[in-house]
Amino acid sequence: MIRIRQMDKLMPNQPLVSVVIPNYNYAIYLKQCIESVLNQTYSNLEIIFVDDGSTDNSVEVASQFEDRIKILTQANLGVNVARNNGIREAVGEFIAICDSDDYWVNNKIEKQMELFFKNPDLVLVYCSYFRTNEQSKGVGEIAAIHSGYLADLFIKRPTQAPIVGGCSTALFKKRINHVCVFFDESLRGNGEDWDFFRRISKYGHCSYVSTPLSHIREHDRSRSGRQLSIFYKGNQAAINRALTDNDYGWTHWLAFIFVLKFEWMMAKSYIKRGNLIKALSHLIKVFSSQSSHQALKT
Repeated sequence: MIRIRQMDKLMPNQPLVSVVIPNYNYAIYLKQCIESVLNQTYSNLEIIFVDDGSTDNSVEVASQFEDRIKILTQANLGVNVARNNGIREAVGEFIAICDSDDYWVNNKIEKQMELFFKNPDLVLVYCSYFRTNEQSKGVGEIAAIHSGYLADLFIKRPTQAPIVGGCSTALFKKRINHVCVFFDESLRGNGEDWDFFRRISKYGHCSYVSTPLSHIREHDRSRSGRQLSIFYKGNQAAINRALTDNDYGWTHWLAFIFVLKFEWMMAKSYIKRGNLIKALSHLIKVFSSQSSHQALKT
């Protein structure tokens, strides 16, 4: 109670925060996820659960909370479509997304909204997070370290997200410069979060809470559990999307270096796994006619 009274004093008119929970076949984790959002110390929340055509009992689990959350269902069209449908339904000025296999510390939104209240010009606030296994046991922490204008950092370090942890760590404004922000529905798999945050970061400054406030679960179906080939395919699509963004003022040389950095990162990943032939193939791709054309056509 003391914490809530202090928060109300700091933010006497709490803006509405809409929390979108996209889900596909994560019934096993869903109750923990939804309860972690319902238990937030920040009181002015709406919660929108969007099921992406699950074939397990996810909707049944979510229905246990139907008096406190909105439930949307759709065909299996991908997580970005689910996120976007939640954002369209959202009434709040701010959007937070909690992937249904992740969960939050109970004061996550409160701590992030305090930063927005102190600096209304921010477009996004994210946080450090706990690496968590399938049994909800901590296996480490990842620190948030980047703040300010981050758009250029995405290009300097392709696919290495300055905003750590993906969507489950972030809180952002629904409308930036009067434009409603949405995920690219053509991207499916790795790279979709990187692309989304890259585009948002062009509109203003980002900040972070150094305390870990999210639990990001690592398992076979999660981002961290995907094979390198899947990681490459998804991020290559996001890289090509960035190369079409004229806000960066691409030149032939800058585009070439951008692709080179991406392929070199993949090569190093395969070197660590002892697959030198695969590593070499990624370096060759930079100089192949197809990759060179993709990089230089801008």
